[in-house]
Amino acid sequence: MNSKEIITKSDQETKELAGEIAQEMLGRENSEALVIGLEGDLGSGKTTFIQGIAQGLGIKDKITSPTFVIMKKY
Repeated sequence: MNSKEIITKSDQETKELAGEIAQEMLGRENSEALVIGLEGDLGSGKTTFIQGIAQGLGIKDKITSPTFVIMKKY
């Protein structure tokens, strides 16, 4: 398992980073499942990050906070 910590300074920067990560996900040659876990305090940017991932993947659904559910599928 790989772990990485990246600090962004704004919501926009977080969404842009997430969009770049989404593009990397789409370009993967490996077809195995990919699981991304998010950890952070309330207000730390988890939802903003997921909104950026969704936008980068072309998902048009409204993205809500994943904090209070066990799993959210889009």
